[in-house]
Amino acid sequence: MFGPAAAIFLTIIYTSLAVVFVFIQEKLPGNKLSKGFRFGISFGILWFIAMPGTSLFFGSPLLHELLTGALDGIPLLILGLLLGMFVATDNNHIANKKPMGYILPIIVVTLFFIVGQYLAFIFIGRTTPHFSITGTDTFIWTLALGLWMGAMYCLLKQGIKEESLLKRSFGFGGVVIGINWLFFNLFIILIVDVPLLDPIILAGLNILSVIVGMLVFETFIKKDTNKM
Repeated sequence: MFGPAAAIFLTIIYTSLAVVFVFIQEKLPGNKLSKGFRFGISFGILWFIAMPGTSLFFGSPLLHELLTGALDGIPLLILGLLLGMFVATDNNHIANKKPMGYILPIIVVTLFFIVGQYLAFIFIGRTTPHFSITGTDTFIWTLALGLWMGAMYCLLKQGIKEESLLKRSFGFGGVVIGINWLFFNLFIILIVDVPLLDPIILAGLNILSVIVGMLVFETFIKKDTNKM
């Protein structure tokens, strides 16, 4: 049963990523191949960083999960490159090259992500006997995830066309990252016997924290940094 179920899950994940790319690629900066690389590397590294969470929660060997993360991340990079080659269009949009334009949003999104992640741990940590909410490895993993979520905001935010900040935030956090992140977390129910609500709570609070981080940055901080 695992094989067919996993195939269905991965088909849904790859299809949803392709649909998201079609909708955001027009506004992304660069040529077709750079757009595809930007998109593919975003999700490839996200999966690579996320995979050691299985070791933290369920005690599986860390090296095995790192290898699995790499093997899962490479196809996502290839998918992005293929989408760039065959779906994307070239444009002259310019990427933000100011250092402060990257550093501050990454810091803000990371801080909110850490808060959201530890709130989720309060609810789900009780059902995973191997997990330690106070562990150093737990914090390092959460920090790495938060930093990359912030980096993804910098890499992909230009793809959201909405003028409304609220719609942009929910579009980025809830759709561009959110759909993929929800299915990634739900995949665990095919491998380990866990309550269905656990991955939903974890993914939901992660997504919400990214949305709030983006709202806070663009509302209270971005305007000031633009004056520098």
